[in-house]
Amino acid sequence: MRKHFGFCRFFSLVLAVSMAVSCLTAGLFPVSAVAEGEWIAEDQSIIQGTQTVEVPIRIGANPGIVSAQVEIGYDAEYFTLTEVRDGQALGTATHTDKLTNNPYKLSWENDTAQTDFAVTDAVVATLVFSVDAQTPVDTYTVSVHPVSDNTINAALEYVPFTGANGTITVACAQHNWALDHYTAPEPDCTTGSKGVFVCSVCGAEEEQDIDPLGHDYQAGTVVPATCAEQGYTIYVCSHDASHTEKRDYTAIDSDNHDFQAGTVVPATCTEQGYTIYVCSHNASHTEKRDYTPIDPDNHDYQTVVTPPTYYSQGYTTYICKHDPSHTYVGDYTDPVVDESSPTVFAETVRGSKGTDVQVKISIRNNPGITGAKILIGYDAGVLTLTNVEDGGILGENVFSDILTANPYALAWENDTTLINFTEDGVIAILTFHIDDNAENGDVTITVTPDWENTLSAGLSEVPLLGENGTVTIAPPYKVGDVDGNGKVEPKDRVLLARYLAKWGGEYNNIDLQAADIDKNGKVEPKDRVLLARYLAKWGGEYDTYFE
Repeated sequence: MRKHFGFCRFFSLVLAVSMAVSCLTAGLFPVSAVAEGEWIAEDQSIIQGTQTVEVPIRIGANPGIVSAQVEIGYDAEYFTLTEVRDGQALGTATHTDKLTNNPYKLSWENDTAQTDFAVTDAVVATLVFSVDAQTPVDTYTVSVHPVSDNTINAALEYVPFTGANGTITVACAQHNWALDHYTAPEPDCTTGSKGVFVCSVCGAEEEQDIDPLGHDYQAGTVVPATCAEQGYTIYVCSHDASHTEKRDYTAIDSDNHDFQAGTVVPATCTEQGYTIYVCSHNASHTEKRDYTPIDPDNHDYQTVVTPPTYYSQGYTTYICKHDPSHTYVGDYTDPVVDESSPTVFAETVRGSKGTDVQVKISIRNNPGITGAKILIGYDAGVLTLTNVEDGGILGENVFSDILTANPYALAWENDTTLINFTEDGVIAILTFHIDDNAENGDVTITVTPDWENTLSAGLSEVPLLGENGTVTIAPPYKVGDVDGNGKVEPKDRVLLARYLAKWGGEYNNIDLQAADIDKNGKVEPKDRVLLARYLAKWGGEYDTYFE
């Protein structure tokens, strides 16, 4: 313990007599759970050549004290302690050390104080140092060492303190900066940069902005004038060769061409061939050279395609673009007939020799007509036309009474009608007698529309297609007897099913009239169902189809 704490010794002795033996074994001044305090030397910065510097000593955290001591150390080679000023924050100061002592002890003794000095974050002393004029640029430590044995509170407990050293930084009075390295892309003619500069005097480092280099143009390539452009000299920047300027312009030289062979235009059936020479300076400056004679066989045909219709062929017209009189027509294509084409057609019917059959003549996709003429042809050695009946949908008919005419002309004339007849359906019914000695087989009924005599209300020709029909001469058929063996049996159902399933081959040879069970003119799945139910003896309505 410190020698000068007389009052403390006396007070401690009295206190020790009254304490228990267990307290005596713990030491003269008991150490309780006292919070920790802190001494702090504040950092200072001065310029090289500064004569004095003041370093405040501050108390930071303070759990409360009545007496304290702290040692302050420094670099005596360059700093001389000349004065110590107390901060009047901790009571009576007893800084009795010589100023030449290093470390120097700061002391406070308040032996009669019964209340702690608890001031915090306050300057308790200021040390004034003179500075050697030759002090090198550097950072020097001011050390702080608490003397724990001489720091107590009013309860006579030791109070622990920590010490936070400070520094005295001596900075360069005049920096001599030199670039050490770039911290951004290097500067160019137009863009600056940043870099770290180091002082050659003190070694300090600092990032600084760096100005753009600016241009340094030097005369370079001389470009002569041409027929299209002035001449000039290219000046190139010595810092960056991509930076150039054109200067020292000279006038355009209208005679300075640079013709290069370009497009070769071959001779055609009407013109000579030649080569186009193009000036490299100005592409609008051209010359034709190297002529070749006319080639009468070199046509350049353009095509005009005329598509086919349902009544006419399609074709392509080839027209030479050099001379439109050089043309030809080719690539013919057949008319395109489909279900939407206007058509007059004869139905296919079946009859036996010595009997009469009716053949319906119908129109579909009627485009609209006011007058028409349809020629119906047939084999007069097998068939005899006995009657012609109008279908009633094309207006006034002018059918001939001469039924022996072959072909027979079906004709309608509605000269005073301004509205077209557009209905689809049966236009006539022809009755034929089949010769008693006719052989079994097919007889064709030809249908030939006369386009010149088939007109619309606007008096334009209406091209109609003709679709032939057939009179099939065969023995009388039995409904459902699709194989013609005279019996309706399960085999007929199987043959009809395979025909409908499009097996092809022999299954296409069934009697289609016998297979049309419901006589609606079509062989369809319904006919197979009717035949199957008849064979299964469902009876009732199903038997009526086979009567």
